[in-house]
Amino acid sequence: MVLTGTVLDVDEPRLLAYTWGEETLRFTLTAEPGGRTRLVFTDELGPSIAARNAAGWQVCLARLTGETPAGDAWKGYFDRYTAAFEPALGPQEGPPAGH
Repeated sequence: MVLTGTVLDVDEPRLLAYTWGEETLRFTLTAEPGGRTRLVFTDELGPSIAARNAAGWQVCLARLTGETPAGDAWKGYFDRYTAAFEPALGPQEGPPAGH
């Protein structure tokens, strides 16, 4: 799969926003007390892939914190997000073929 994108907004070191395929990704960093940093991540996407992407990002962000999610962790996250999202967003698509 090849995705192209366009940088939409940059304000180093606080903000990065860009398109990625059909999605728009936005990463915002804010200083917090005690030298901490808050990351707010927004993924604007079609409603039918919300559970799929939420599960994938949960695995990716867990790895950034040093966790090592189980190889099948994605499926459990996907099932929970699907149950939460379907009432408002409709049927949820799983991973693309071959993934």
